[in-house]
Parts: sequence; C-alpha cells; structure tokens
Amino acid sequence: MKKKMLLVCGALLAAMVVAAGCGESSALSGTYKLSGAEYQGQQISGEQLDAVATLIGVDMGMSLTFSGEDKFTLHTSIGANGSNTSSDIQGTYQLDGETLSLTVEGDTETVQFKDGKIYMNMGAGVLIFSK
Repeated sequence: MKKKMLLVCGALLAAMVVAAGCGESSALSGTYKLSGAEYQGQQISGEQLDAVATLIGVDMGMSLTFSGEDKFTLHTSIGANGSNTSSDIQGTYQLDGETLSLTVEGDTETVQFKDGKIYMNMGAGVLIFSK
C-alpha cells in the first residue's frame, strides 16, 4: 500500500512539473480584441478608435486568438460602402516572460505581453489588445 501511495504521489509530482513547464503559453489562451492604441505618446481608447472609424465611414475589427497548442490566428475585418473584407492569418507563438514571439511562414515578430494585454509596435504607434 505504501509503495502504491508513493507511486501515485510521484506521478502527481511529475505531472505538476510538466504542467508548470507548459504554463506560460497557456496563460495566453483565448481571444484578445483591439482595445486601444498609443500614438506619439498619446493613449487612444477603444471608444476613440470606434469613433474615428464611424466618422470616416469604416467598420473595422482586429483580434488575436491563442490556442493551447501554441498556435494563433490574427483576424481582421473591414467594411465600407456596403462591402466587407476579412482575413485570417495563422501562425505559432512562444511566450518567454513578457516577450511574445509570433511566427507566420518563417517570419517572427516580437511583441510585449504585459499585465494581461498585448502591445504590438507598428512603427508609428502601438496597437493594444485585451481579453
């Protein structure tokens, strides 16, 4: 009986070690929607982005969905004048601390994952995605 208990405890301990090693990537699981931006040091809220889109007559959306298998999908949609276009780009990801690497067809972009948000530097500004 004692041997059986030790085996069960050992198996549980091994499972916990494996799960802890896989934990960072699974911290991302789910869908993150474009929720704001930063441009020239100014914060732009999601509501402000929506207002600008409405002002210019465009309906747009962008989201990142992460699965537990280290895969992601970037979904974009844009509509104007009664037509709608959308696309899905799929790739793999790796999370190391606050550094999130997104790879599509061999090209890797590095973004920041901080405080539950994704910060994607686009050169002129930063797009912010939240759950």
